[in-house]
Amino acid sequence: MSASSLKISVQSTDEGLRLDQFLTGHFPDYSRNQLIAAIRDGVVFVDGLCKKSSYRLKPGEQVVVDKIPSSSPPPSLIPEKIDFPILYEDEHLLVLVKPPGLVVHPGSGNYEKTLVHGLLYHCGELACVRELCIALIRTPPG
Repeated sequence: MSASSLKISVQSTDEGLRLDQFLTGHFPDYSRNQLIAAIRDGVVFVDGLCKKSSYRLKPGEQVVVDKIPSSSPPPSLIPEKIDFPILYEDEHLLVLVKPPGLVVHPGSGNYEKTLVHGLLYHCGELACVRELCIALIRTPPG
């Protein structure tokens, strides 16, 4: 356990809670999956011992949490050259054809090479993508 560990006492109102549920209540900025991963990775201890996420807590136990690692890097908005056909553009509007398979915005494992990154490259500023609206228009086959 590091010097920056956080120690939480289990209260009688927490009796019977699963360890992962208990942590979810104390660490709202982390997803339950992140907390389960932290338990599995051995950075959470109950009375000095590693326990499973399903462990049921008892009043008086001490839960110690070392640093919980983030499960994903924060998305970066670095402009990238992405090819997409532009149908119309003026100072207020940009109409384009989104290529199939191109992710619209960063997140959930897609942190680069998105439409937003391409728009930043094309426009040169974040203001152009501040209010991104998407209309899907399908052309009928044939």
